[in-house]
Amino acid sequence: MTVFIASLFLPKTIHFNLPGTPPRLSVSSEKRPPTTKPKRPVVNRQPSLFPQADITPPESPTEEQYESDDIFANEDVPHFSGVSKTAGAPVDRGSPTWGSRRNQPKSRANSPPSSSLLQRNAELQSKAKEMTRMGITQPRALSRSDSQDRVFANADWVVVNADQGNGGLRNAAEAAARDGKLGDYTWVGTLGMPTDALDGTQQKQDIEDALATEHDMLTVFCSDKDFDGHYSHFCKQILWPVFHYQIPDNPKSKTYEDHSWKYYVNVNQAFADKIVKNWKRGDVIWVHDYHLLLVPGMVRKKLPDAKIGFFLHVAFPSSEVFRCLAVRKELLEGMLGANLVAFQIHEYTRHFLQTCSRLLNAEATPDGLQLEDRFIDVVNLPIGIDPVSLGEHREEEEVQKWMQIMRERYAGKRLIVARDKLDHVRGVRQKLLSYELFLNKNPEWRGQVVLIQVALSTSEKSELDATVSDIVTRVNSSWANLAYQPVVYLKQDIDYPQYLALLTIADALMITSQREGMNLTSHEYLSCQDGKYDAKKHGSLILSEFTGTASLFGGAELSVNPWDYRACAEAIKTALEMGDEEKQKRWTKLYETVTHHTGSHWFSELMSRLDRVYEEQLRRDQVSVPRLSLHTLAQQYRSSERRLFILDYEGTLVSWGPVNQIIPVSPQRTLDVLNDLLLDERNTVYVMSGRRPEELDRLFRRVPNLGLIAENGCFLKDCGSDKWTEMADGEQIRTWKESVRSILDYYLERTPGAAIEERRCSLIFHYKSAEDYDTASRQASDCASHINDSCEEQRVHAIPLDGCIVVEPIDWTKTTAAQKIFENLQAAMAADAQHKSPVDFLMVVGDGREDEKVFKWANTLGEEGSVKEAVTVSLGNRNTEAGATLTQGVSGVLMALQKLASLAASKMAPFPPPVVNTIDWSNVGFRVREVNGHIESHYSVKTGKWTDPTFVTDPYIRIHGMAPALNYGQQAYEGLKAFRTPGDAAITIFRPDRNAKRMQHSAEFISCPPVPDELFLAAVKAAVALNAEFVPPHETGAALYIRPQIYGSSAQLGLNPPEEYTFCVFVVPTGVYHGSHPVNALILDEFDRAAPNGTGSAKVGGNYAPVLRWSEKAKNDGFGITLHLDSKKHEEVDEFSTSGFIGALVDGEQVTLVVPDTKNAIKSVTSESIQEIGKSWGWKVELRPIKYAELPQFAEVMAAGTAAALVPIRSITRRMDASSPQSLAQSVKEHPRLALGNGEEKITFIPDSQEDAGPLAIKLLTQLKAIQLGKVEDKFGWCFKVEEADGRKVVPEQASDSNGNGQTVDQLD
Repeated sequence: MTVFIASLFLPKTIHFNLPGTPPRLSVSSEKRPPTTKPKRPVVNRQPSLFPQADITPPESPTEEQYESDDIFANEDVPHFSGVSKTAGAPVDRGSPTWGSRRNQPKSRANSPPSSSLLQRNAELQSKAKEMTRMGITQPRALSRSDSQDRVFANADWVVVNADQGNGGLRNAAEAAARDGKLGDYTWVGTLGMPTDALDGTQQKQDIEDALATEHDMLTVFCSDKDFDGHYSHFCKQILWPVFHYQIPDNPKSKTYEDHSWKYYVNVNQAFADKIVKNWKRGDVIWVHDYHLLLVPGMVRKKLPDAKIGFFLHVAFPSSEVFRCLAVRKELLEGMLGANLVAFQIHEYTRHFLQTCSRLLNAEATPDGLQLEDRFIDVVNLPIGIDPVSLGEHREEEEVQKWMQIMRERYAGKRLIVARDKLDHVRGVRQKLLSYELFLNKNPEWRGQVVLIQVALSTSEKSELDATVSDIVTRVNSSWANLAYQPVVYLKQDIDYPQYLALLTIADALMITSQREGMNLTSHEYLSCQDGKYDAKKHGSLILSEFTGTASLFGGAELSVNPWDYRACAEAIKTALEMGDEEKQKRWTKLYETVTHHTGSHWFSELMSRLDRVYEEQLRRDQVSVPRLSLHTLAQQYRSSERRLFILDYEGTLVSWGPVNQIIPVSPQRTLDVLNDLLLDERNTVYVMSGRRPEELDRLFRRVPNLGLIAENGCFLKDCGSDKWTEMADGEQIRTWKESVRSILDYYLERTPGAAIEERRCSLIFHYKSAEDYDTASRQASDCASHINDSCEEQRVHAIPLDGCIVVEPIDWTKTTAAQKIFENLQAAMAADAQHKSPVDFLMVVGDGREDEKVFKWANTLGEEGSVKEAVTVSLGNRNTEAGATLTQGVSGVLMALQKLASLAASKMAPFPPPVVNTIDWSNVGFRVREVNGHIESHYSVKTGKWTDPTFVTDPYIRIHGMAPALNYGQQAYEGLKAFRTPGDAAITIFRPDRNAKRMQHSAEFISCPPVPDELFLAAVKAAVALNAEFVPPHETGAALYIRPQIYGSSAQLGLNPPEEYTFCVFVVPTGVYHGSHPVNALILDEFDRAAPNGTGSAKVGGNYAPVLRWSEKAKNDGFGITLHLDSKKHEEVDEFSTSGFIGALVDGEQVTLVVPDTKNAIKSVTSESIQEIGKSWGWKVELRPIKYAELPQFAEVMAAGTAAALVPIRSITRRMDASSPQSLAQSVKEHPRLALGNGEEKITFIPDSQEDAGPLAIKLLTQLKAIQLGKVEDKFGWCFKVEEADGRKVVPEQASDSNGNGQTVDQLD
């Protein structure tokens, strides 16, 4: 399984060594070689904390100036930094503008004109003036010559760490991989540079290949035009402001948005195509952030069964803001292509659910979104940092050096630090104004405190830059002197050691973002404040309440509203004057949160959640839910005596009609079926509906003893009662109705043709008959969103349905009514010796949204064992919680209920049944006998799934003559046994879980899909349960031999894996294969069973068929079994032809069992069991190579296998001349157990005069059989009990014609 991590930028990029440019330097302080380039004028700069080269824009730094292994997160800004000697970087570090690097190609994209004519004219005028100053009389062409591009076709290049992209994501993935929580993963992204210049060159293919093979990264190549329109325009000028609650003034024209939207779609499609091309079944796709909102939906169209997750790293705005986007529906539908949509905090999750409910008319639940065809899980889980990596970087010498420099420079001063991107979102202006107000109000702190503000410049110039500079100048001019500067303003980034040193010696960190998804700088700050490297510790955190991080810290931070300058100023004072005890208390709580919400935890938890929701969604998918089996249903019904039916009315018992229309006369057939069911006094029947109580009374007045649920659970009428019980709180209902009714009236006035229906506990807004349905639908969505936002505290919600909105209470539903019914039955019918539960059969049938929670409740009762048989049936075509579906609608429901009503009430025979009388159980033998049938399951590569196990009576299997099983030996099998316990009271299977694992191992060898443990165990149990009468009587000691098998079954000419596979489980009653009498063994030197590194450890037919002729030959020579040595040197023991080898060494009272440690033999379940039994007696067990020359040392030798159980070996003979170097005559020479002569050497363990096995073999075999037959306590948990219900879990055999040619779906169509 591979995890595809799709993010806009790859963690790696390419740097070219162009002709005529200085060579790239390593990460050091070495200066660049002098160049002839004229110097730029010196630019006036703000005072800097750290000496820097002049790297002020417009000249962007290049890789020749520095090389960094840093991982940057915030790709939105240019990066200006000094040389760094250390790898690593802040998780929200800035990065260079796309296409601005000297050692990367320039963009060929012609950006669209500015949306503002005034801005465009100003840009042109400014550019003209600049050109005039430089002596340029004519504007330069915007296009570049081809020669500028061709230089990249042959230039040397290197793969380097990218200084752009999502650093938090990269750190989390690396931490998860380091911690063993993430296996194979592949990045999918762009190079972060223009690539048109590489089109048609070998360089492009070489770069793609190098990243794929050496770095596990798939490169997405987009045209420069597409990427520029996608990233620079749609992402940065449309999505970024909207997601941060800033409805953009620009672009003001829809033309501009349409222009960039086209490129946004193109880039997202390029990502989707790359993923689809490389995806394999079982892979996981994780799409990240707002740049790729459309990718999940695009991938879903091509890969309907893919496992897709999406995580939004930034904030998600309220629906009022998001709805301003012209392409709002397209973006939402793209996100909803994922199985799991995740956000940083609950607020963003709630906004997303409300937005989808409002704009898509989707049903929002606490767990996610219910769409027409599937359910989307929506969760929140905050990302974190990697404390391990951070701790390693803090130990570096460079960090310690900078800490010392800053301690000396700011000795005696209190430091407030801040590091933000200089844009309107990060709140730098608000922070500086608050600090200015603090100094104004608290003169005692002037000269004592310094604010160090690191501002990462943005790629766009704005008035904010000048405003912030003016504030800094004003503050410094007011209170600065020769020895003190209140604000140190760095309009550039700092390198990683300086950053860590700054966080370590700070007294407070101040973050005043106006909106931010998750601020991880605060996490890094708290980690650096542990006091490990500096006397300063437990510094205060001043944090904007509008960051996602604020919701994690539970008030231990100093929370501020960045627009409330007085509160911010007061927070600064509080932070500086806080006592050590209070600081430690707050820091401890904050630090616990940081160490819990780590990047590794975030990544692994999201992966686990995606796995869970994917499996749950597959289970609930309508096509995955099996059809209701009437045969199985009848068995469940007959075996029960306390039955409860809860049946939906509309759409289930009668064809559905709008609830506000006149109630039609209930069909007589429905009433007749209900009356027939109630004739059996063991049946309790309830009908649930959304109609009023009086309507249901009128409908079912002719069905006595019928229980009723009205208004979806707000009213309950028990069986045999004439009175209704109001479940809901009448006063609460009246209160919320007053609030909701005014909202509904407001929208009613604006929706001609709509109507409001009032029920006792609900209100329904009908708009299906509205004059303008589309407008009415939009109004209804707004109405539902309005109610859900404003009335949540009143425990009421609005649910959009087809043509109406139902407003109903949250606390009283069909589920709460069903729970009340079950509680009443528990009180009325207590458990007794015969009945463990008041209900042993529960059947719920429904077709609507509100029935799903009842299904889930009923399934839970079944899983917990509160109800023996829980049957849930859905008639809908949506994904469902139900365990079965009925496609015949109302007619199918009535037919099924009628069949149950007509069943005889007699109890079924007890389980297990008595054995058949057609077999002489005293002489079972070891041969094939006809039984009731076998189990089959089929796998299709197209679906990637095994079908539900089916019971088949025909022992013959239809298989194509060209199937790989017949031609290429693509088959594997297993062997295990089932036994009856004393008194034939029960049937158990011996260690089927181990055989399941071994078959998976064998399947891997022959390129078959593995059979999941659950399917293997279910099929084996079902095969035994449905053939229970063929399990031999306990007193015989015989068993039911179980033969699971798997093979490639579809036609395949080439030597390739086929499209279809079959898994079967056959059973046959057997005696003991060899018996318990000693047998002679012959070593086969003429034939090697398995080659080194071959299939010896797999239980495949190819390992056994070639042995047959040698076994037959040995048998004719008086040998009951053959033994194989290693095929390489014939010096070590592998295994017997049918069993595993066990040798016993005896030294006084100490017994040691020795088992070959070889990869050329299968893992014998029986041998493992014998070893465990020996260990339980205090015997030693050695798993090691066994030399042939060591055989005479064993006191006893045994062959252990499923069919053979434990066979004592009388002797081992090897046909070998005494002069051979391998002969025991050369190594052992003489031993009491060794006899040489006539070209043979024979090791005897049991003399010919002794008919019985050795004492160790007898003791082990007796204990093994006692456990298998249930004669002694199974302390190991090896015996799996078979229940009658196991046989009912498989699909019954379908009818077929007399030739065995069952109809296919195509034939039935």
